[in-house]
Amino acid sequence: MCSKFAAISMLSAAVLSASLKILDAAPAYSIEQAVAVATERNPEILIARKKVLAARGSFIEARSGFLPSLTSSGLYDKRQTQSETTTFRKLSAA
Repeated sequence: MCSKFAAISMLSAAVLSASLKILDAAPAYSIEQAVAVATERNPEILIARKKVLAARGSFIEARSGFLPSLTSSGLYDKRQTQSETTTFRKLSAA
C-alpha cells in the first residue's frame, strides 16, 4: 500500500512539474493583447474582412458604369515589297 502511494505521488509530481513547464512556456497576454491576437487569428473575422473588401470592389465596379470612358484604336501597317527593295538597291549602287 505504501509503495502504491509513493508511485502515485511520484507520478503526480512529474505531471505537475511538466504542466508547470508548459504554463511557463505559454505567453502571458494583457486583455488588449489577447483581443488583438484573437481578432487577427479568428477565421470568422478574417472571412468578414474579405467580404468587406469584395463589397468595396463591387461598389467601385458598379460606379464605374456612370463614369466617362475613353477608347481608341488604330492600325499601323508598313509593308515593303520585293520590287521596292530591288529598286532602292539599284539606285544606291548607281
